Amino acid sequence: MLTGLRDALFTSGLAANPAADAARQAFGTAGQFDRIWTLISVGAIATLRDVRQAHPPELIRPARKDTYSATTASGATGPS
Repeated sequence: MLTGLRDALFTSGLAANPAADAARQAFGTAGQFDRIWTLISVGAIATLRDVRQAHPPELIRPARKDTYSATTASGATGPS
């Protein structure tokens, strides 16, 4: 998705409308676009790995009841 956005914004003639112009102005050069998204990605991964941060419930994989019911009966502690 980011590659498509990058190509659309920074390849000559692909995106020529006010929204694309505003995006190019916000991101700057293609190198700055890459740097911004690298920092966002690294920050997101670091936040998700930081157990001190509260995570949104939709990002936490819920336990499947059918897996738990089968494994807890055998004495296992949860799905593998």
